Amino acid sequence: MATRPVPTPSDLPEPPEFAELDVVAEEAGDELPPGMPPGPPPDEPEGAELTLGEHLNEIRQRLTVAVLTMVLTTVLAVLNEIYPPEAYVPESTPGSPLETYLNTDETVFPVWPSNDALGPKTSVLGLQAGGEAKAYTVGVLQERRVVNDEVGGTPVVIVASSETEAARVYERGTLSLSLGDGEETGTPPEVVDEDGGVWKVTEEALVNEESGQELPRIPAQIALWMSWYAFFPDTGLEK
Repeated sequence: MATRPVPTPSDLPEPPEFAELDVVAEEAGDELPPGMPPGPPPDEPEGAELTLGEHLNEIRQRLTVAVLTMVLTTVLAVLNEIYPPEAYVPESTPGSPLETYLNTDETVFPVWPSNDALGPKTSVLGLQAGGEAKAYTVGVLQERRVVNDEVGGTPVVIVASSETEAARVYERGTLSLSLGDGEETGTPPEVVDEDGGVWKVTEEALVNEESGQELPRIPAQIALWMSWYAFFPDTGLEK
């Protein structure tokens, strides 16, 4: 894989010379040319007016910041190109920064409101229906795999994997659905109702191929408990 050399200070762009700007500022004194609006500098009280020299000095400061930003961006851009993808630690690798962060209760920033019903970084499936919100711990879903519930007056069924955080939520009408025979691991490919009807699990709906009926999927998401609760402090919780 072709790589680019790490730049040395001599390779980076030099800041522009401001000597001419300094001369103009010194000669300008307190007079502003026509068309240049007077105004207070950021650290001056309202009503103060800038001279041309002060205007030019502020421009110089902003140009300096812009040049430094350009230099840093150039360095980062070059550095990002010289490392192949395999040099970065995948998030799933034990000991990776993300894995380390998720396995502690400490947060990088304050989270409010908070609730100690679960650890702040516990994974939950959150959904909204009928104006209500509810969360389910991933651990419970992995254990039960098919969960019949009602949220906001809407009967729902959750179909979950026993091995990952994957889970889907569907409307279930008046049906009560359960795991089919022989489905011991992974995400169930189908569920059955109390009358023995078989419903195929798809991305968009539960489909009864015999009758042609469909039970539509409901939007839901996997989130950290601290994040879900911060947005939905009135949420229900099943753990």
